[in-house]
Amino acid sequence: MSIQDSSFHYSYLVSPARMILLYLAIIPILMAGFISAIMLVIPLWDRLGLQSDPRVAMVVVAGITLATAAWAVRRYIRRRGYVSLAENGWQVALDKIFAGIAGRKSVTYGTLLIRCGDSFWREAVARAVTKASAVVVDVGDLSENIAWELQTVLEQLPPACVVLAFPAQDNGSDNLPDTIKSRLDAIAKPAIIEACQLLSYHAHVPSHGGFGLPRYSAAKTKELRRKLILAIETRPPGC
Repeated sequence: MSIQDSSFHYSYLVSPARMILLYLAIIPILMAGFISAIMLVIPLWDRLGLQSDPRVAMVVVAGITLATAAWAVRRYIRRRGYVSLAENGWQVALDKIFAGIAGRKSVTYGTLLIRCGDSFWREAVARAVTKASAVVVDVGDLSENIAWELQTVLEQLPPACVVLAFPAQDNGSDNLPDTIKSRLDAIAKPAIIEACQLLSYHAHVPSHGGFGLPRYSAAKTKELRRKLILAIETRPPGC
């Protein structure tokens, strides 16, 4: 689960089940567009007494339908690839999400993204930490919000239950870079930081796929998932 503030607007992360439904939804839309083109264009051609081939207009109408369907799917993926919480009643909604995950009743696969308003974003993060058995914090870009998140997490969970993620160094070392370590020491005692789990990762820039969606390397994604799962599973008992 990842909780974002109001600056988060787009997401390409959706569940496999949702992706299948989206692509299956394109088929009836295209069929409906083609049938509509036949039903509308041919009578209109006859009524206007036009002598040109109506199939050209049918292709144009079908093309517009296809473009509209592709735009709608892309917009849905970008806008609806996350859960947006309203300011009123967000606590109840968030607790329902937690209960669904704990009871394995959630239909979401992979990372669940939650978007909150700025007025209660920190409260939502703090509430999520109390329900978590392990937390991953990316300290590669240690902003003020990230520093607050890490401090909040370390106040609620043992350091061994916290995974510090950071970009891998050029020398191949899996240790925290000195620049990051010095900033972390200002947030918590060095002994606490050293007790946290470490996860170095290689960031990769996606290529462009269909519908303007990013295409990530399957091998790199699989390796990152393996390292993340290993870091979480190897945490001590009690986390």
